[in-house]
Amino acid sequence: MLDPELGLKGVSLRAPELPPLAPLDLEVGRGEHVALLEAGDGAAFTLLRIAAGFERPDIGRVIFAGRDLTDRPPADRPTRWVPTGLALFATATVLDNLAFALPAEIAERRERRARALDLLARHGLAGLAERRPNTLAPTEAARVALLRALAGRPAVLLLDRPFLGAPVGERRALRDAFDAMRRDAPCAVLERCDDPREALAHADRVALFEADRLLQLDTPDRIWSHPASPAAAVLAGEADLLPGRLLGLDGGFARVETPIGEVRGVLREVVAPGEAVVVGFRPERVDLTEAAAADPRLGVRFEADFVERRLEGAAVRLVFTVGGQRLVVSRPERGLRGLALAGRTALAVEADDVWIHRAPRRPS
Repeated sequence: MLDPELGLKGVSLRAPELPPLAPLDLEVGRGEHVALLEAGDGAAFTLLRIAAGFERPDIGRVIFAGRDLTDRPPADRPTRWVPTGLALFATATVLDNLAFALPAEIAERRERRARALDLLARHGLAGLAERRPNTLAPTEAARVALLRALAGRPAVLLLDRPFLGAPVGERRALRDAFDAMRRDAPCAVLERCDDPREALAHADRVALFEADRLLQLDTPDRIWSHPASPAAAVLAGEADLLPGRLLGLDGGFARVETPIGEVRGVLREVVAPGEAVVVGFRPERVDLTEAAAADPRLGVRFEADFVERRLEGAAVRLVFTVGGQRLVVSRPERGLRGLALAGRTALAVEADDVWIHRAPRRPS
């Protein structure tokens, strides 16, 4: 990556009051949006605070556009921070909140207010100008907080789950509004995100964390289709995982003995025959139609017992059991026509859609 806006070089921190962070490198390019995903408050939370300057790493450096600002406080960094609670000035109007955040070179109060009102109007928020934060709906407050952060023209915007308080049904529109704000005021974004679907849909790259370490940093497509480990697969979204034992290689694919039968798939790391592995695939990659056993693309064909169907908006979630394993299948929702799932159902997965990883070692 050329000229990253933010570079975290070998940073690590262990402090009593914070989740530990193992040494890592992470860069955010100019205009790039990197989302941090983890379960709960962990290493990603600590990493974001180091980038903001609220914490100093035990080791490593924090670089902004080539300048080492590791020892500089938040006020001396080209960043703006938007926390989960949004932190708007409670006693100030929306207009004054925005005017305060504008760059310091706009000195005259009347001009600051005029520019702030213009920003609100451009993003459909002019009607909120004289309101105070405690009168705003959660989505309105989030839009104001994000616009205020961008009004100061930061090089890097640091987001700590600011979308968390918005109603689920309104978050897609809120995300779209934020993307429009960024087009108006381009900057790099480092965001700790609570929803994998939103991270995959809106970020340029996604960083997956487990406990104190970074599991994977990659594009959304690769995170979804080529997770670096079983833990990474689950962090990014629902996955079907099966225990197995590697039998060997066959025509570029690995063969694995599993509770649902022999499975062929892509070996994602070096594993010796006989070793324990985990086989995984995404629920939408499972085919409900019959597949020919001789099809060279076939990873596995098996029959499973249908358990339940649940409607999830545009998708239908189907649950099956086979060999003591519970498997989820996701299909587009097309109404009840043609739905005749009962008893044994034939399922198949292509070999290219199956990942095979070494089984996690149990703690001794």
